[in-house]
Amino acid sequence: MSQEISIVEKIQAPIVEYKKSFENQLLDFEKKYKGIVFDMNDAEKRAEARKARTDINTKFIKPLDEAHKNIKEPILEATKLIDSTRKEIKDKAETLVKGITDQLKSYDDMIQKKLDSISSLSHIDSEKSSADITLIINSCQNIVIDDSFGEKKPDAALLKEQTLAELRLLHQKALDKEELLRLKKAEEERLRIQREENIRKEAEEKAALAAKFAAEQAERDKIEAVKKAEAEAQAKIDAANKAQAAAEQAAQDAAKRERERIEAAALQAKREAEEAAAIEEKKKANQAHRAKIHREAADSLTDNGVKDAEKIITLIKDGLIKHVSISY
Repeated sequence: MSQEISIVEKIQAPIVEYKKSFENQLLDFEKKYKGIVFDMNDAEKRAEARKARTDINTKFIKPLDEAHKNIKEPILEATKLIDSTRKEIKDKAETLVKGITDQLKSYDDMIQKKLDSISSLSHIDSEKSSADITLIINSCQNIVIDDSFGEKKPDAALLKEQTLAELRLLHQKALDKEELLRLKKAEEERLRIQREENIRKEAEEKAALAAKFAAEQAERDKIEAVKKAEAEAQAKIDAANKAQAAAEQAAQDAAKRERERIEAAALQAKREAEEAAAIEEKKKANQAHRAKIHREAADSLTDNGVKDAEKIITLIKDGLIKHVSISY
């Protein structure tokens, strides 16, 4: 503390002498020239005004500036030395920071690749079978969301659930499509058999036409039975179509509810992240404001000839200078 005071006194002593000397000289010039109004219409008075101006500039202002330069120059040189020393050390520190930043970026890239590999599972060909999609679902379910995902572990868990939901929806669509195809093939086969049966029956009818009237009636009964069977078959198809429509609607409703649940969870996570970011931003703004006040105070001390201004500001900030504080 005593060393700090001696440094300040060392700076203040020439400033006090400088101020006292030139204030006394200024009084002499003010006594001589203050309040004088020169008659600019008189050539002699104009000459006196020019002489007075030159007298003040050469005998007072120029020596004032030269003395100021002589006091300030050593302080500026010391400041330049401090700045260059700081830069040399800071450059080395920033090199360390860059190395750490590169490592963090490499780690983040690795985590992102793992996330992308999960997300890509749902980007599949629309022609894939339900069995193929089942294998992909099993592969997704077997992905372990552990600490290897780092801070992205919650994101990875959410992404896994979203991907599984999309895959299950695709799986259901594939099942529905396969069922429709099966029903279509079954109907085509039934119609083929029916056509062949109708041809056979028509041949039998023609062969039996000359034989017995009763046989014709029996054949008509058979035809009526076939029509009834067709109507029943059509009713079954209609029922199957209705059941399929109901199943599709149920699947869509389930998918919608799952999407809404996932979106709500994502929105909540986003809100929490935004709140944390706002707190951090406010903290950084406060730190930046305090740093700006410290820098401006240090610059003011330096501009007024104070050496080691930053150290003085630090002492004031830490409450080590009695009766002195910094206003933020």
